Amino acid sequence: MKCAGAGAGRMGRQGAEQRAAPEGLSKGARAEQRAEQRAERMIGKLFKLVFLLAVLGLAGLAAYAWLGDLSPQMRENTLTVTLDAG
Repeated sequence: MKCAGAGAGRMGRQGAEQRAAPEGLSKGARAEQRAEQRAERMIGKLFKLVFLLAVLGLAGLAAYAWLGDLSPQMRENTLTVTLDAG
């Protein structure tokens, strides 16, 4: 029985098995596979960041509309009109 000690990392034994490359791959193919997996994780993090920023932006806009003073300033406008009665 293996014990997940301090050196096992946060993924433990199961994560190490998932990361293991198939036996028939060369070093270059394994490196390419790891780079592809890193790119997929990075894209996922990027989507999460964009989603989070969109949610925060909408929340900020809603708070501004609710708390901000959006009423127009009232002032008197006069305009003199001369009618040509012909």
